[in-house]
Amino acid sequence: MDNSKHNFGTKMYDLANNIAATALCTVVSGVIAILYTRFGPTWAKPLMNGVIAGAVTLAIFLSLRAILSLPRAKAAITPENVGGFVLSSLHKFNLEVKNIVDDESYFIFKVTTDAGKVVTVRRARKLYSDYLTFRAVITLSDDEKKEFASFTEYERASLAQAIQIEIARAVMGYRTDGLLSHDLWLWRHIPISATLSEETVITTIWQMEAMVTTLFSTGALAIVKHRENAHPKLHEAMDQTAISGTPGNTGEIKQDSGQPVSLIQDRERGLDDLNRG
Repeated sequence: MDNSKHNFGTKMYDLANNIAATALCTVVSGVIAILYTRFGPTWAKPLMNGVIAGAVTLAIFLSLRAILSLPRAKAAITPENVGGFVLSSLHKFNLEVKNIVDDESYFIFKVTTDAGKVVTVRRARKLYSDYLTFRAVITLSDDEKKEFASFTEYERASLAQAIQIEIARAVMGYRTDGLLSHDLWLWRHIPISATLSEETVITTIWQMEAMVTTLFSTGALAIVKHRENAHPKLHEAMDQTAISGTPGNTGEIKQDSGQPVSLIQDRERGLDDLNRG
């Protein structure tokens, strides 16, 4: 909306300038004709020369103004200057950025999003050196590993398939030494080209963040379902509490052990090692 108003105002300003220039030329031409009629060519010729000189000066001025108003050509993105371009793009969105020094990389930027997710942007020296590599890692705690280890074979297979489907939908690569038991690495390669834009850089950051959140949510829902199956009485108690709405109830349901039930925690550790592997 603001851009439309700005464009409309610019067009009206240019139109007013054209009208003023046309009116000025018309008036000057009329004055010269009158002077020529009354005083002859003695006065008309010098005035005509002056008008011509003024017109040439005005044309030069308008040409220079038009040239200066043209948008400046942006420097083409190359592997040599892409690091500065990426860093500038990240700073424009006020993202927390930390530079990581690594001998195997031209640069690594560790980016922390507003939601606390960590994504790294890297350009490697050898493999995929003509690409930007965006990476994130999901690190499981010992408690979470034990939780997944208690899953039935069917539950583990279902969760693994759900995770793989989500990654495939996002068109990302992944690597792990054991799904549900080891760290899960996610990445996406973006080619370094002259058409690389800030939008591509920032959008990829958000996509990586969304993928991490999605996978944590998928795991959390699987754990809730597993606990419901393992503790049917607990499930009934949760439903009863939701229905009754007991005053003063904090909504914290306890297992037989007396410990509060909680969803899998969104824990991401070991992110300083993102430049490896």
